Amino acid sequence: MSGHQFGILHDLDENKLYIEFEPEKYKSITKHDRNVDRIYKDCLSLDVYWAAKYRLNKRLAYHGVTIISPESLPPFKEVIARHNMQGEFDELIMIIDEAIKTNMHVINYGI
Repeated sequence: MSGHQFGILHDLDENKLYIEFEPEKYKSITKHDRNVDRIYKDCLSLDVYWAAKYRLNKRLAYHGVTIISPESLPPFKEVIARHNMQGEFDELIMIIDEAIKTNMHVINYGI
């Protein structure tokens, strides 16, 4: 299955470039790329970081690493919830909720 990995980034190093593929380190879940395609356009104005805290950008890095800050998680969750028709995003919503509760970032590894 081709997919995107989402996990909680517990100890963000503000100077690190997160380019190593380490989904197991963040206890990531996989979302099929067809599901991420459905939310992608709604995330085009989402403030995120591409691979490093010093690389502010908009939208998910479809083929790279995205770091979603605690401030951007509520609007990200709104997008996810709107597209959660059959529970396909339930696990991701739980990750987002945990990150919001603990003031952590979410890391996304694109395909």
